[in-house]
Formats: sequence, C-alpha cells, structure tokens
Amino acid sequence: LDTVTIRATAENIPGGKNPEEVSPDYIVDPDDPDAEDTLEDAAFSAGGGGETVGIRTDELEPNVTIDTPDLNIIGIGAQPTLLGGAGSDDSVLKIEGPGITIENVAIDAAEDAKYGIYTEGTDTVVKDCTVKNTDRSGGFGSSFGIVALTSDGPTSVTVENCILRNHEFGVFISGDGGKRAHANVKNNYINQVNRGINTNNILGSATVDGEEYGN
Repeated sequence: LDTVTIRATAENIPGGKNPEEVSPDYIVDPDDPDAEDTLEDAAFSAGGGGETVGIRTDELEPNVTIDTPDLNIIGIGAQPTLLGGAGSDDSVLKIEGPGITIENVAIDAAEDAKYGIYTEGTDTVVKDCTVKNTDRSGGFGSSFGIVALTSDGPTSVTVENCILRNHEFGVFISGDGGKRAHANVKNNYINQVNRGINTNNILGSATVDGEEYGN
C-alpha cells in the first residue's frame, strides 16, 4: 500500500443530486417510444467512446450487466431506481467494462441480492448514488453495498458523495493476485452498516476522505 489518507469531515448527507444541463446521447424511458426500454439496450446502442445514457424513469429492471467501455450513465431529475432482484452473480448491477461512470442512480436490492453494485471493470466511478438494502440474512460478511475486484488488471475505483445504507459491508475494494488497485472513497454517508469502508490487498493507493456515519 503506497498511501492511505483518512479524514472524516463530511458536513452534509449526499446523494440524490439532480444533474444540470444533461444532454445524453441515449435515453432510457419505457414510456417513450423514441427512447430505449432498458439500460442494457441503451448501453448496447451506445457502443462505447464516452457516450452518455440518461435514465428518465422512476424504476428500471434489475440484474443489469454493463460491459460497454467508457460509458456514462446518469439519472435525470430525481434518482431512478434499479429495484430488487439478484442476477447470476447475486448483484443488482454488475459492471464489467472499463471506464464506466454511474451517477445519480439508486440501487435498492430489496433484501434480495448480496451485492448492490459489483464491479470488475477498470476505472469505475460511482457518484451521487444511493445503494441500500442488500440481503443480510447470512449474517456478518453476507452483503455488500459496493464491491470492486481487480480480477483483470490494474484498476481505479471511485465512490464519491453516495449514500450507503443497510449492508454488512458498505464498500469493499480488493486487489487480486498482486494486481494493483487504487481506491478513492470520499464524502459518503454510511448508516446501518457493520463495516463501512474496507480494502484488501490494495497495492496502489487508498484515499478515504470525509465520510460521515449515522445510526
């Protein structure tokens, strides 16, 4: 581990911010015939290259896997929710592609999935999101708000200005097989969680800054 910075100075409860001046390349809205019906459809249409998918609906399908590289996914207006349901990897949202950013989206596992967000993609960013209610029935170590594993090589994971509620582990970031991982976790609000921010086998740098904990 190269550096660890820990400073708890958060003043406000984050999450749920409405992005301004969003001009997405693709829209997800099942009620709009000109938009994509699902997040996976929109990600497939985008095809990578830094495009933005805007979510403009209250609820989306769970069990989503995103592997489109360099994709920005952003909720428009109030946070849209990926609600409940566990996919093949026991997650509500799985990220496999590199350079994916998730912003202003709520993940509600509805106590039916072990992971809210599970990422194996490199350079993942999760910001201004709410992740809550993973399945804690297995006791300690049974559920995780956000898990990031470096299975495919060097990676950077950022979790910023999010609400993490009702998990055994809030954020868990782990290096694997000597691969480098860089963790940047800052200004999050964490409550009803046994272990807030956890790193394992981090060979790069870890910054934990401005976390606020509630009951």
